Amino acid sequence: MKIKRLFILILSFVIVMTSSAFAKSINNNINLKCRLNIEQDLNKLLLERVRLFLGEEEQCKIKYNLLDNKLPENVEKWVDENKKLKKTCEIKKIDNKNYVYVMQQTPSSGYQIKIHDVQSTNDVLLVKYQAELINKDAVNLQVISYPYTVFEIENNKDYKKIIAKNTINPVNVSPIVDKEAVNYKLVENKNFTEKIKKWVNENKKSKKLQGIKKIDDKTYVYIMQEVSTSGYNIQVEDLYSVGENLFINYQAKLFDKNICVLDVISYPYAVLEIDNNKDYKKIYSSTKCFFSNIKDSKLIDAIDNANNRK
Repeated sequence: MKIKRLFILILSFVIVMTSSAFAKSINNNINLKCRLNIEQDLNKLLLERVRLFLGEEEQCKIKYNLLDNKLPENVEKWVDENKKLKKTCEIKKIDNKNYVYVMQQTPSSGYQIKIHDVQSTNDVLLVKYQAELINKDAVNLQVISYPYTVFEIENNKDYKKIIAKNTINPVNVSPIVDKEAVNYKLVENKNFTEKIKKWVNENKKSKKLQGIKKIDDKTYVYIMQEVSTSGYNIQVEDLYSVGENLFINYQAKLFDKNICVLDVISYPYAVLEIDNNKDYKKIYSSTKCFFSNIKDSKLIDAIDNANNRK
């Protein structure tokens, strides 16, 4: 009889503990499924392509030829379309040849695009590039510019996607010019006045990347970045002034890499209040390298790590 009671107690304890664990599993079930859905295909993709990279390095390196201003007519038309739409990277097959267009917004003239590396993993083309000052001692025009380069790939494969990794340094100014740090504070949506709200909505409607305005004797800065999924916010990394010009470096980042995001074009933004009442004439912004797609960034990082191990 005592053995029977002991058995019932042990069985009850097991049932309670199992129920508790099952309850926790239910609570985390949605997040787990979301994470599995995102990671399942990613893991297969990474394993396949990193193995390819490690085992067949020569096949991953892509030979290319930089093109000068004398472009074929069809290529020139395509480049003009990209410039008009301010696209950062594109690939297109024209007359059975693969052409790649890479562009970077810079805060002044005097920059050029330098290609560091071109690789492929099956149907994905990986491009590493940087916008560099041609002459660091030169005095450049303080006007937003869009330097670009075009190159031809020495194969006619059909690439489904291009990933461009920009290794640009933060906004660079001439060393002979002194820059002054600018203090600021982030303004939350709930603290927007009607005037700020109206100005922000105007910027959002026109999809402006940056803006500056004095409202009620205070200076406000608006910055935005287009990304391909939800789940991002804007992080300011540096804010300074050179004379009457304001320079800002910022980055769009996933605020939680473990959440399930929506595959929809989004426009995260931030509003800053400047801690002075100076009259700035212009604002220049620079975004550090970021990936709007989780798979893209992990794929690049995996290949970088594989390179370092070699």
